Amino acid sequence: MYHNPNLPDGSLDRAAYTFCLLEALHAALRRRDVYAVDADRWGDPRAKLIPQPVWQVHRDSVLTALGLKMDPDRHLQDLAEDLDAAYNRSRPTRPSRSRAAG
Repeated sequence: MYHNPNLPDGSLDRAAYTFCLLEALHAALRRRDVYAVDADRWGDPRAKLIPQPVWQVHRDSVLTALGLKMDPDRHLQDLAEDLDAAYNRSRPTRPSRSRAAG
């Protein structure tokens, strides 16, 4: 995003942020990284999945090639932690308030 000279330093330009978010969502929809329920116009990405019997035969070799475990919980937890850390790094820092005793 570009700096808006009409806003104080460190503030967020809501209109620019909204546009950026919509542009990213549109790109994700086109890549089919995001699927809106009942959005059949764009196609159902589940229709492109490997049929279950074929997946059962090749699952172990695919997971090994991708370096993934059978249970996705740890992988998803790692991704959630990475996302949380990135979010916390992107947040503007606020000075901590000292509490008055009493």
